[in-house]
Amino acid sequence: MKLDQIDDGRAFDWGRTSDDYAKYRDIYPESYFRTLESLGFAGKGQSVLDMGTGTGVITRRICRSDLKITGIDPEINQIRKAEELSADRDLRFFCRPAEDTGLEPHSFDSIIAAQCYIYFDQSRVMGEIDRLLKPNGRFFITWFCWLPRESALAEASEKLILKYNPHWKGADFQDDYEIQFDSGDFSLEKQIRYKENISFSRESWAGRIRATRGVGAVLDGKELSSFDLEHKALLSGFSPKEFQIPHLVIINSYRREHHFR
Repeated sequence: MKLDQIDDGRAFDWGRTSDDYAKYRDIYPESYFRTLESLGFAGKGQSVLDMGTGTGVITRRICRSDLKITGIDPEINQIRKAEELSADRDLRFFCRPAEDTGLEPHSFDSIIAAQCYIYFDQSRVMGEIDRLLKPNGRFFITWFCWLPRESALAEASEKLILKYNPHWKGADFQDDYEIQFDSGDFSLEKQIRYKENISFSRESWAGRIRATRGVGAVLDGKELSSFDLEHKALLSGFSPKEFQIPHLVIINSYRREHHFR
C-alpha cells in the first residue's frame, strides 16, 4: 500500500507483519471493550463489521454465539492469518477495502474502524458505511497508542525506528491527540478518552515495535534483523524484564438518525 498522506508516500505492507501482528498486537485492555459495549457496540444479537480487521484481533475478542461478526481487510496475508487463528470460531473474513466492501446493504448494527481510519479514502468510505448500516446503526472509530513523552523506553524505541525509517510519521503522539475524520452526514454522538498502563515483557514490547508500520511493514529482511538486534540490546540495558507503557485510548461513536436513500 502506498498513500501520499502516510510516511511521505513510502509504501508499506501490513501482510509482512502478520505473524508478529497476530502475536503481539492483541493488547487492548478489557476497559476498551467494556467502554465500547457501554456505547452500544456489539450488543446482544447484533451484526458487527470490523473494518481493517488485520489479523482479526477485535473479532476474536468480541466473539459470542449471539453475534454475527465480519472482518474485512485489503491485505490478503492479514486475512489468511485471521482465518487461521479463528478456524474454531463462527467468524467470517473477506479481503476487501473499506471503501468498496461488496457486502449487503443495511446489514450491520455496528461498524468499527480500530487503528485504521487514517488509511481510508474519506471521500468514499462514509458513503459505504452509510450503505452498510441499519437505520440507527452506529459507526465507531477508535485509537490506541503509546505515549512516548510519558515513557522514556517508548521514546527511545521511537528514536530507533526513526533511525531506520526517517519517513515514519507514527512518533510523538501526545495525550491531547484528536481523531481528525470527515464523518460526512454522521454526527459525533460520544467521545471517550482515557489513559491506561499496558504491561509488557521485553519480548512482547520488541514484538509490538516490530509489528508497526514503520518497522515490520517496511524494512527488508536484513534491515529488520539489524533493527531487532539493536532494539533488543536497548531493552536489555534500559528496562526491567516486565514493565508498563502508558497508552492513550480514544473511542468515538458516530450516528446518523435519519437515512435518506
